[in-house]
Amino acid sequence: MEVIEHPPIFRLPGIPDHVTYTWLVMIILVAAAFVASRRTALVPRGLQNLLEVALTQFQSMIDEVIGPEGRHYLPSSPRSAFSCWLGTCSRSYPVWPFPPAT
Repeated sequence: MEVIEHPPIFRLPGIPDHVTYTWLVMIILVAAAFVASRRTALVPRGLQNLLEVALTQFQSMIDEVIGPEGRHYLPSSPRSAFSCWLGTCSRSYPVWPFPPAT
Protein backbone atom coordinates (compact mmCIF):
# COMPACT_ATOMS: atom_id res chain seq x y z
CA MET A 1 0.00 0.00 0.00
CA GLU A 2 1.35 3.38 -0.99
CA VAL A 3 1.38 6.46 1.17
CA ILE A 4 -0.82 9.26 -0.17
CA GLU A 5 1.26 12.39 -0.51
CA HIS A 6 -0.23 15.88 -0.52
CA PRO A 7 1.46 19.27 -0.63
CA PRO A 8 1.32 21.49 2.45
CA ILE A 9 -1.07 24.42 2.44
CA PHE A 10 1.60 26.87 3.49
CA ARG A 11 5.28 26.54 4.20
CA LEU A 12 7.60 28.75 6.22
CA PRO A 13 11.14 28.80 4.86
CA GLY A 14 13.63 27.00 7.05
CA ILE A 15 11.01 25.53 9.41
CA PRO A 16 9.86 21.92 9.02
CA ASP A 17 6.17 21.42 8.18
CA HIS A 18 5.38 19.48 11.36
CA VAL A 19 6.71 22.35 13.51
CA THR A 20 4.62 24.87 11.57
CA TYR A 21 1.46 22.85 12.07
CA THR A 22 2.23 22.29 15.75
CA TRP A 23 2.39 26.06 16.12
CA LEU A 24 -0.95 26.26 14.32
CA VAL A 25 -2.44 23.83 16.85
CA MET A 26 -1.08 25.98 19.69
CA ILE A 27 -2.58 29.12 18.15
CA ILE A 28 -5.98 27.42 17.86
CA LEU A 29 -5.86 26.35 21.53
CA VAL A 30 -4.82 29.81 22.73
CA ALA A 31 -7.57 31.44 20.64
CA ALA A 32 -10.18 29.02 22.02
CA ALA A 33 -9.06 29.74 25.60
CA PHE A 34 -9.17 33.48 24.95
CA VAL A 35 -12.67 33.35 23.45
CA ALA A 36 -13.96 31.10 26.22
CA SER A 37 -12.59 33.31 28.99
CA ARG A 38 -13.43 36.68 27.47
CA ARG A 39 -16.92 36.97 29.00
CA THR A 40 -17.15 34.50 31.85
CA ALA A 41 -20.54 33.97 33.41
CA LEU A 42 -21.89 32.20 36.45
CA VAL A 43 -23.92 29.95 34.14
CA PRO A 44 -21.55 29.19 31.25
CA ARG A 45 -22.72 29.01 27.63
CA GLY A 46 -21.10 28.00 24.36
CA LEU A 47 -17.37 27.37 24.29
CA GLN A 48 -16.98 28.25 27.96
CA ASN A 49 -19.45 25.51 28.84
CA LEU A 50 -17.61 22.97 26.68
CA LEU A 51 -14.24 23.80 28.22
CA GLU A 52 -15.64 23.76 31.76
CA VAL A 53 -17.15 20.31 31.18
CA ALA A 54 -13.81 19.04 29.88
CA LEU A 55 -11.97 20.58 32.84
CA THR A 56 -14.43 19.04 35.28
CA GLN A 57 -13.88 15.63 33.69
CA PHE A 58 -10.11 16.01 34.05
CA GLN A 59 -10.54 17.08 37.67
CA SER A 60 -12.72 14.06 38.51
CA MET A 61 -10.30 11.73 36.69
CA ILE A 62 -7.35 13.13 38.64
CA ASP A 63 -9.30 12.80 41.91
CA GLU A 64 -10.14 9.15 41.14
CA VAL A 65 -6.65 8.15 40.05
CA ILE A 66 -4.31 10.23 42.23
CA GLY A 67 -6.62 11.67 44.86
CA PRO A 68 -7.09 15.24 46.02
CA GLU A 69 -3.33 15.77 46.38
CA GLY A 70 -3.02 15.42 42.58
CA ARG A 71 -4.94 18.62 41.91
CA HIS A 72 -1.75 20.65 41.56
CA TYR A 73 -1.25 18.77 38.24
CA LEU A 74 -4.59 20.09 36.95
CA PRO A 75 -3.31 23.20 35.09
CA SER A 76 -0.91 21.24 32.87
CA SER A 77 -2.86 18.02 32.27
CA PRO A 78 -5.76 19.34 30.15
CA ARG A 79 -3.45 21.61 28.19
CA SER A 80 -1.29 18.67 27.17
CA ALA A 81 -4.29 16.45 26.47
CA PHE A 82 -6.03 19.04 24.27
CA SER A 83 -2.81 19.64 22.37
CA CYS A 84 -2.31 15.91 21.76
CA TRP A 85 -5.98 15.45 20.81
CA LEU A 86 -6.02 18.34 18.36
CA GLY A 87 -2.68 17.26 16.88
CA THR A 88 -4.00 13.73 16.41
CA CYS A 89 -7.22 14.98 14.84
CA SER A 90 -5.25 17.18 12.47
CA ARG A 91 -3.48 14.11 11.10
CA SER A 92 -6.87 12.68 10.13
CA TYR A 93 -7.55 15.44 7.64
CA PRO A 94 -5.54 15.73 4.42
CA VAL A 95 -5.53 19.50 4.79
CA TRP A 96 -2.78 19.42 7.42
CA PRO A 97 0.13 17.34 6.24
CA PHE A 98 2.21 15.65 8.88
CA PRO A 99 5.05 13.21 8.35
CA PRO A 100 3.76 9.62 8.39
CA ALA A 101 4.14 7.78 11.67
CA THR A 102 6.71 5.03 11.60
